[in-house]
Amino acid sequence: MKPVSFVAYGDIGLHTGRPITELSRGLHQRGLLDQVYCRGVEAYDLPAELVTTPIPFGRKIPRAMTGVQRYVTERFNKRYYAEQLFDTFAAREVRDTDVQLHHTPGYLRTLRAGNRAGSRTVVKATTEYAVSCYQRIATEHERLGIQPPEPATQQRRIDAQDQTLNECDEILAVSSFVKDSLVDGGFPAEKISVTPLGIDTADYPTSPAATEEQFTVLYIGSVTIGKGIPYLLDAWEHNGWGDDEQARLVLCGHVSSTMRKVLNRYNFENVATPGFVDPRDYHQKASVFAFPSVSDGCPRAPLEAIAAGLPIITTDRTGTTDIITDGEEGFVVPASDAAALADRLKYLRENPTERRRMRERALKTASEQTWDCHAQKVIEALGLQT
Repeated sequence: MKPVSFVAYGDIGLHTGRPITELSRGLHQRGLLDQVYCRGVEAYDLPAELVTTPIPFGRKIPRAMTGVQRYVTERFNKRYYAEQLFDTFAAREVRDTDVQLHHTPGYLRTLRAGNRAGSRTVVKATTEYAVSCYQRIATEHERLGIQPPEPATQQRRIDAQDQTLNECDEILAVSSFVKDSLVDGGFPAEKISVTPLGIDTADYPTSPAATEEQFTVLYIGSVTIGKGIPYLLDAWEHNGWGDDEQARLVLCGHVSSTMRKVLNRYNFENVATPGFVDPRDYHQKASVFAFPSVSDGCPRAPLEAIAAGLPIITTDRTGTTDIITDGEEGFVVPASDAAALADRLKYLRENPTERRRMRERALKTASEQTWDCHAQKVIEALGLQT
């Protein structure tokens, strides 16, 4: 039996499941993967006997839950119920191994099964400490005078995440920002290692060298209040670009109902919300990538952007700051600061030469941040021999 069982709610082979796919591959290539327990499978190059999908009917039930939340009511906390379903069946399936590694916190039954079996249980922390994160986002809603969707199960999900982090033997934080938030939340620093995510530059064709006439600012991710989109809109207004034919703001991803209310407060003529997109199609048309989140553990969208050669503007409350340097691949601004965001956007618009310099630096940094490096850092943090 090999040392690691990997418990990961997500789909191997899908774009959204890339971190699960790549870490599974890295463990397997080093002869360390006993089994990966995932939500579903799209495509993969792992031996079929190493992959288990514990939920009956695979992805069908979780996907149906997603539809209810997206198109019926956002007060239905589909993630909580889907995770509970996955946890229930994964706990029955998981085998005894030296290390039981969880991709995210919250699977308490499975973790406890590992602890009872004597496995060393390790949980990856991919977001800011949940208690702090939810408080921060609630404050943002209050500032805008908008009542946030509050599923009755939200506190239960926070409690499950908190409990797994308390009961596991070790935590792998995806960024220093995440580790600091956990330490501030009372977790011992010596229990936490930092293992940043990776990126595959071959997946993202290099964007043009920013010589286009129209200045296009791109954002990709969930279009929500928590992602700091109101501050990006305020920055757009601050610069007086709302009716500028030579400027364009593109917000890609699902627009939440609360964010739709905020968008309706503006009368911009050059802001587009195309919904879900293939990032690679939009990288090619962008000048700058903006990611103004008020809380993000280690978002992949900015990594994908630098892999495509886009200068980025992000905040000091994202794990991206472990990877990029302010003034090199782009800029890091204080979170929740529309004026600082507006200033950096204006600077990049007025300095195409600087955008080209940052483009080259971004490509170099992305080339060094490989998925194989991520896998190796995880293995080293686990103290495993290959």
